[in-house]
Formats: sequence, structure tokens, C-alpha cells
Amino acid sequence: MLTLLLSYLVAAPVSNPSEAQIHTEDLDHFFEALQAHREGMPLRRALRIHYRRPGSAGLDEAWKINIRGVGRLARRVESSLPYYEGLEGELALVEGEMAEIRGVFSKLEELYPQAVHPDVYLVVGRFNSAGTLSDEGLFISLEMFGRNLNPDLAEGSWLDRVLKPTGELDAIVAHELAHYQQHQTPQNTLEACLLEGVADVLAEELSGRHTNPSVYAFGAEHHDEVWTAFVGDMHGSSTRDWLYRTPAREGWPQDLGYYAGYHIATGYLEHASSREQGLRELLEWTDSEQMLRDSGRLVE
Repeated sequence: MLTLLLSYLVAAPVSNPSEAQIHTEDLDHFFEALQAHREGMPLRRALRIHYRRPGSAGLDEAWKINIRGVGRLARRVESSLPYYEGLEGELALVEGEMAEIRGVFSKLEELYPQAVHPDVYLVVGRFNSAGTLSDEGLFISLEMFGRNLNPDLAEGSWLDRVLKPTGELDAIVAHELAHYQQHQTPQNTLEACLLEGVADVLAEELSGRHTNPSVYAFGAEHHDEVWTAFVGDMHGSSTRDWLYRTPAREGWPQDLGYYAGYHIATGYLEHASSREQGLRELLEWTDSEQMLRDSGRLVE
């Protein structure tokens, strides 16, 4: 009974990384729902009874932010049912990632002793976000880490570019954990992209990789065009061509703002008094224009 009660409470973030919890109970509930569906229960009802109803506090948050309804989730699962069923076979790999995820927390503590460490909740969603966060924790969606299942994806599509293998869970945790330390509220495109680029720099530092290799490859190949366009847009309020949506510019991939922000952040590190100090300053910036000037990127 105590365990059941605690699953509905959101743990406060802690200063000791070893005290942060990694929750996987929602994965078990999701696959229980799929089993109930195989035994004859309508999918929507199975997801409501076996997944949503006993869900953790983290699933409650992910539900509000990304999943947004049993009906929406059921339609997405039904359209890709063999894929979702195949994810159950990835659970052993998920378990194997626990040490890597713990390592991310420990490395951040060494780099940034004032860091706070929220709980991590592994959930299953509907292919619209690999990771997100709220004050209550980090929410990682397992369906975005099924590349090992060789899903049938349209070449060059958004999912084809962003779907990762289970072995890269630590990178998305590192990215979202970096966001958890950031307290800036972006006022324009420059600041929104800088926040994402800094999170990718920290992900690389903590896990050995960032989360957007295909976008970065495009950015590097078309750097002058991308950077010139970004400088022209960076003081505007619309991030349409840079973050989270398909850009209006034909042939450009989604989320090139990560690349632009990363370009600024890495330039800043090159000019920092030390890498450790530079990383701390990247997390704590208060003046984006000064960060941009100090990066040296405007003189390109």
C-alpha cells in the first residue's frame, strides 16, 4: 500500500544525485495494457484501465504535456501496434541503461555542484516528444527509442531522423537534465535556440553524444546559409523555422535552432577561461547578446 501511495506523489528534486529515482513502473503498466488488448479488451479501454489509471505522478505530467488523452494515444498505438508491441523486447536494454543514466547525474554533480537532480520517469507516448520536463521531473518516451526494431519509416522523415536506439537514452536524459538547471525564459529566437544548444553541449559533455546528429550534419553541410538566415531571424519572436516545427524553408530539417544554439555555445567555450567555468556560465547566462558576442560567432 505504501508503494502504491508513493507512486502518486511527485518527489522533490534533490541535491544528491544518488537520491534521484528512475521510475519504470509505467512501462510495465503499458505492456499490461497491450496484453489485455491481445486478450480481447478494446485498446482504448485497456490503456485507460491498465496504463493511465495506475500511472505514476510522472505519467500524470507527461499526459498533460504530450500525450493529452487516451483516445489520441490509442489511435497512435493502433496505427503502429507491431512496433509498440516490439518495444517490450527492449526492456532488458532499458535496464542496462540504468547505470549510464546514473552516470549522467554523477558527472553533472562533479561539473556543477549546485545542480538539482529530479526524478526520471520512463513512459510510452505517441511519437511527439523524446523527452520533456516540468518542475516535477524528466519524462522520457520509450517509443522514441526503438530504432533497434527497424521500423518502416519514410526516408528523411522527421521520425527517420529522430528515432534513436535504446542505448541512447542517457543522451536525452542528459539533455533534459541540463534544461532542468536552466532558469532563463526566452524572449526571442536567439534565446530559445541558445537554451537548446547549451543543453546539447551538456548532453555531449555528460553522455558523450548530443541528441540531433542528422540536424547537425545538415547544419554543418549548409553552414553559411543556415547561419546567415539565423542571424537574420534571431531577434524575432517566431521560432517557426528553427524549433519544434517543420520550417517554411524548403528542404530544411526541423530543429536547426539546436545547431545554431550549439554553434554559439561551442564558440563561447572556445573563448572561456576554462572549459569547466565556461560550461557553468553557459547554464547561468543572463545576457544572450553578451554570450553571442563572447562566442566570436558574429564575426564569421
